[in-house]
Amino acid sequence: MEEFREKQKLYGKKRELRTEAIIKSRHLQYKKTMEAKRLYEQCCRDKDEAEQAVHHNTNVVTQKQQEKLLLKLAQTKSSLEDSGRCYQQSLTTLEKI
Repeated sequence: MEEFREKQKLYGKKRELRTEAIIKSRHLQYKKTMEAKRLYEQCCRDKDEAEQAVHHNTNVVTQKQQEKLLLKLAQTKSSLEDSGRCYQQSLTTLEKI
């Protein structure tokens, strides 16, 4: 009977440790996901600003300035795609935990 109690205590401790590890893992992944979301939202704002700059300044700026604006727009679109992928991957990982 005493041996059974000891086994149950040990089993309970192991289960508690596994549960704590899962909770820590979820919390850490949640933080990563929220950071990825923040970065994605910032990239969306940057892209919107770059698009507005291109559309508002089409007739006012020189050819070189226009090229710079278009380059910045292309870069923001690229970083938006990357951050979107990262955010989606973080969400998927969080769902799996």
